[in-house]
Amino acid sequence: MKYTAALFMLTVPALAILGEEDLLMTMDSAFRDSPDVLSITTDDGGTVTFRNSSQTKEGLGDAYYYLIDYHPEVNFWTVEMHGYEWMEWYAVSGANGNTTTTIGPPVPSPDGSRLLCAMEDITAGFIYNGIQIWNINEDQTLTLEFEDLEVPWGPLNAEWADESTVVFQKFAYDWDTYEEYTTPGKLKLDEQGIWRPLFPEDWE
Repeated sequence: MKYTAALFMLTVPALAILGEEDLLMTMDSAFRDSPDVLSITTDDGGTVTFRNSSQTKEGLGDAYYYLIDYHPEVNFWTVEMHGYEWMEWYAVSGANGNTTTTIGPPVPSPDGSRLLCAMEDITAGFIYNGIQIWNINEDQTLTLEFEDLEVPWGPLNAEWADESTVVFQKFAYDWDTYEEYTTPGKLKLDEQGIWRPLFPEDWE
């Protein structure tokens, strides 16, 4: 028997409920045998399981796992973990179950070769703040091509402009004046295969 997210306690965020409920109703390879256990069956016959727990690696209270997305073009699921003042995401291969922890929900590039992850949390600072770009290998493992978690701004609305360009808004907060402001940001993959930030004056 499949359990939908409607069986969860009222503290579950509404967005997670709606996303998971729809996925569980439409995808046979994702299911819950109980409200506390999320399972994904893979193309090779394996099963990846996420079990709600009171013991997280950060020691910050209970952890609850929710299915929030599936990208058929790259055959990757996205699982979101909610803890006490902590969140993280998992990119799960639908082919063989290879699982990678990311700083935000993965977004595939237009050519399906990479995943973009970005998260803004510069004011509260409870979770990672920054950008990651992962290369999808032939065996469905992920290789980190770019990561910056030390920026003094938070990336907003990060998206692929094309398969070698990422654009976003740099959200910043002035602690002296309490003013918020944004400036445009861009990452470009150069001819050597290195992701480099570009300043507006360098944009084509």
